Amino acid sequence: MLDEHLDVTLVNPSKNRIIADATVKIDRVDRKRLAHMLRADMLAESYVPPDEIPQRADLIRTRKSLVRRADC
Repeated sequence: MLDEHLDVTLVNPSKNRIIADATVKIDRVDRKRLAHMLRADMLAESYVPPDEIPQRADLIRTRKSLVRRADC
C-alpha cells in the first residue's frame, strides 16, 4: 500500500531513544536527528508485514467467527 516511488522507513520511537527521550521536541530538530540517524544506519526499523499477511489474518478471523456461529 506504500507508494512505490517513495523510500519510506517506519521506525518505533521507543526503540530509537534519542528521539523519544529528546528534551527539545521541535519537528525541525527531530527531522535533522532522524535524517542523520538514517544516513548512519542507526534507526531501529519497525517490521511491516507483506500485504498478504494481514489479508490471511482477516480470513482466519472470519473463518473462526463463522465456525463459532455454526456451533451455536
